Amino acid sequence: MQTHLRHIARTRGVPEQQIIDGIAATIPLGVIPPDEECAKSVLFFVSDYARMVTGTSLDINGGQYMAV
Repeated sequence: MQTHLRHIARTRGVPEQQIIDGIAATIPLGVIPPDEECAKSVLFFVSDYARMVTGTSLDINGGQYMAV
């Protein structure tokens, strides 16, 4: 993700933080979910706690899709 944001910033000729702030402004939690938080959700799915979960996906996006 960081590499992608850096590329966008370079392409647009703006600071990387400006890109991050613009994206974060569209997310109800106000932050782009960090890799560590995404990894925790993945760990849930590979754990025994999710053994009864079938045919589903989990959007780890801080509520961004709700805001659109």
